[in-house]
Amino acid sequence: MRASAASTPRARALAGVHAVITGADMPIRYGVIPWTPDENALAVEKVRFIGDEVAAVAAVDEDTANAALELIDVDYEVLPALFEPEVVVDVDELERRIGRVLVDRGNVSKHVRLEFGDVDAALASADIVIEGEYRFHGSTHAPIEPHCAVATVAPDGVLTLWSATQITHYVHRAIARCT
Repeated sequence: MRASAASTPRARALAGVHAVITGADMPIRYGVIPWTPDENALAVEKVRFIGDEVAAVAAVDEDTANAALELIDVDYEVLPALFEPEVVVDVDELERRIGRVLVDRGNVSKHVRLEFGDVDAALASADIVIEGEYRFHGSTHAPIEPHCAVATVAPDGVLTLWSATQITHYVHRAIARCT
């Protein structure tokens, strides 16, 4: 996916548009969990799914913003879909399937090892041990709060942010990284 500043001049020129940004304007990654900065506010370099945001518009009203969004040109290159987890962790096979060399040579966000107690001893003393390969399609919670934030900057430069969040100190850390 490519959504550069060159793809937005028609939207920027529309009367009533105050600003247009793309992922190139905000390349610094962040994460809900501070040790996993694996998200971008807008897609950078590639989109991962239908609906992945590539641009944002600030305008005098919603109709103008929507009209400006329609004027943004985005070039998409369809990448092969990979559904087998074994393929995406084998970097050589992954590169063969997608037909290119990966810059960071990997598709693993993080490694986490969790152990609670002496697992080997518990398995050895268990009456029954069932082993197998299991797949889980995932789930998500159903938030009751709005997914938005509102901010103001006072004349003295003080930023005040109202945000629906479960972990306020994570938001503080993320905002502190912004300049």
